[in-house]
Amino acid sequence: MVSLISNIDSYYSLKHYRVLIKMLPKKNVKSGAGLSNFIEDDEIDYGPSKTKRKEEMHDLQKLGIELTTLSKDQLAKFELPEVLFEAIKLFQKITANGAIRRQRQYIGKLMRDVDMDVIQEKLM
Repeated sequence: MVSLISNIDSYYSLKHYRVLIKMLPKKNVKSGAGLSNFIEDDEIDYGPSKTKRKEEMHDLQKLGIELTTLSKDQLAKFELPEVLFEAIKLFQKITANGAIRRQRQYIGKLMRDVDMDVIQEKLM
């Protein structure tokens, strides 16, 4: 019963709030006024697009999957971080499809901290 009363009180306070907002005088704002007049689009660095970032992450994941096909001795030559090395060894043991997918994504995440160019050169 108490929660019902508090819900009713919050409903009426919200309703009154909306009414008060409507009663406030509206400012006369010209179109085009705002922050865009002060900052040029060329000055803002948005970085790479989300699509570009996702493509880079997929490339890292693919490179990590290529590493999973190598043996332990071959992996040792790459001087990978211990966490990534263990993740690759675990990937080689997994048989369940869902777990393989998750481990693939995890390896891709760990690959962000590794120099991709060095690994690609050693794979060639």
